[in-house]
Amino acid sequence: MFEAFGERAGKVIKDAEEEARAMGHKLVGTEHLLLAIIAEDDCFPSKVLKKYGYTADAVRQEILSLAGWGDKLDFGGGLIFDPSTKRALEQALEEMASSGGESILVEHLFMGITFRTETVASVIIQKRGHLARCRDEVQRFVAEACREAHAGILDGEGRRTGRERVPASRDFLRPIEDRVLFLEERMNALSQALQSTRYRTGIGFDSHRFSPGRPLVLGGVTIPYSLGLLGHSDADVLVHAIIDALLGAMASGDIGSRFPDTDERYRDAESLRLLESTGEMASKEGFSIVHLDSIVITEKPRLAPHRASMAGNIARALSVPPEAVSVKAKTAEGMGFVGEGQGIAAFASVLVTFAGSR
Repeated sequence: MFEAFGERAGKVIKDAEEEARAMGHKLVGTEHLLLAIIAEDDCFPSKVLKKYGYTADAVRQEILSLAGWGDKLDFGGGLIFDPSTKRALEQALEEMASSGGESILVEHLFMGITFRTETVASVIIQKRGHLARCRDEVQRFVAEACREAHAGILDGEGRRTGRERVPASRDFLRPIEDRVLFLEERMNALSQALQSTRYRTGIGFDSHRFSPGRPLVLGGVTIPYSLGLLGHSDADVLVHAIIDALLGAMASGDIGSRFPDTDERYRDAESLRLLESTGEMASKEGFSIVHLDSIVITEKPRLAPHRASMAGNIARALSVPPEAVSVKAKTAEGMGFVGEGQGIAAFASVLVTFAGSR
């Protein structure tokens, strides 16, 4: 798909990788693309965003407030796009096709990263309530350029036939018979790429009994409560279920075989670090997390105030965007060991793509 990118859009992709690397983020997200678009001063989306106060420094601080600084990345080469960014790039190709373009422009990239309101880029823009306005202005700009090309106001190089010139990056339309064939080839290539993607799923379960004198840790959050959970590590039942689900998707055993409770290295271990290790193993073996869903089942304490923090911790440990993680809480309606207040149980499911050989 990357051969479809125009010169400036390709530069934005590379700049987004550098922004992610500078922040120590292992995955390139829609937020990094947004930052790179703003830095591309002469493009129309950058001008629109700056008009509404979205400067590079302000957006960079917003990203760090959401995801924080990662570890320094000392390896070279390109970074991996997170699932939401891959969908955004596919949407940019759709935007190019619908506008009759020959290559993906920065305007198409902007429409792609903001197509879904739950992407981090959309969330950052919508915090000030300008998402719809920005999208509308960029969309009208693309439509006007397309209209001008049809009317012959632009020549084949994207320049006005009169005295006024427009950037060559607005190189929109070929003759109609060539354009139809061109778009068919692009869409067929995208279809083949999507069909070659392999998906795997994993499910996980864990349960721990309550024990006095221990902290209650769920999703890496210490919950105020009179009882904790009994276990060899910090007994984070939610994270344990997620580790099991991810190992299951990789067909790599379970948490007991990877982090045995007979190994003193894991006594009182922070389960989020075990999850981070499992995520790194998955990435090295060619797995990429698309979405993770989980349920914590307990009568007490009430977990609703802590769900967002738990999901954020899990997303950071796995280097995935926040919208790729769901944490829910349920009661057992008084039934079974959970309903009787003896402990807590958790279920998790994960969807991953696989680019490896096994």
